[in-house]
Amino acid sequence: MKPTVEKQRIAAKFLENRRFRFSTDLGCGEGYMGPIIKSHTAYLMGVDERLQNKRKLRRRGYDSFIQMNIKNWSPPEKCDSFFLFDIIEHLEKNEGEPLLCKIHGKFAMLTTPVKYFRNIGCGQLHLSLWRVEELEALGFSCWIFEQTSFFNQMIIGITETIQ
Repeated sequence: MKPTVEKQRIAAKFLENRRFRFSTDLGCGEGYMGPIIKSHTAYLMGVDERLQNKRKLRRRGYDSFIQMNIKNWSPPEKCDSFFLFDIIEHLEKNEGEPLLCKIHGKFAMLTTPVKYFRNIGCGQLHLSLWRVEELEALGFSCWIFEQTSFFNQMIIGITETIQ
């Protein structure tokens, strides 16, 4: 099974019976997770430094997109859910932690590999390795999933909406 298909399947399971008004996919890339997120939200915004194919993003369910470095991003007030699939490991810890704190108190789902890979190709570098304990200290409940893909294992982290 392809890594994206595995993430879609796992994300769909965690999103079962959830509905959001406004979701933001941080580091949306080509929007592979868009169809899963969109099936649980009324409005989906993608944020990525390199938005290359906006037509493809629209087909994958994105209602809007912002091209910017996510380190400079601030969450819209109306946003009630955030998704960070394979993105925080591309930030240094001192950049990733403030980003995760910005979304505290809302529903958030993230994935990150368990192992550290400095250079994964495609011009992308892993700059940090996140451990379950660190994510839990930031309010995430975490699970480790075995994969058949390149990374072997990934952490899924979820924060619940605080009422």
